[in-house]
Amino acid sequence: MAKLQININHFHRDMMDNEEYKKRQEYFASEAATLDEKIIKEKSKKIKSPKSEEEVLIEDRKSRLPSSEEIYNRIKWSCAINANIEDFSILYEDRFIGLKEVPYIEFELGAIPLHRVKSFKYQNNLIWDRTTRFINFPEELL
Repeated sequence: MAKLQININHFHRDMMDNEEYKKRQEYFASEAATLDEKIIKEKSKKIKSPKSEEEVLIEDRKSRLPSSEEIYNRIKWSCAINANIEDFSILYEDRFIGLKEVPYIEFELGAIPLHRVKSFKYQNNLIWDRTTRFINFPEELL
């Protein structure tokens, strides 16, 4: 099969005059050169420069935010020993009323899904907020 292909190519080359054959060779050579340039550009894009201090700080800020379920359980199991659980409150989004704040004790875990929880407060200080990706859980509570 390969030998047949070579013979066909020779046949087509013989059919073309020399000028047309040279033009086609130049065209394919230029296309190969542009492909090589594109490959080199793609490889150079993949090489990243070292990160500056600002980029490291931004990356640290974008670290994983604990879920509302994790915070709920942390309050339930860890903070119940060290703090008064009545000092905690939960701000959640009600489907009809909008944002609503309830004490932690009155929060109905089965009736209100945790994906609607927007923030947690301790003594009226924000300790976790989903929209701003804020977490400042007091160390004395752990």
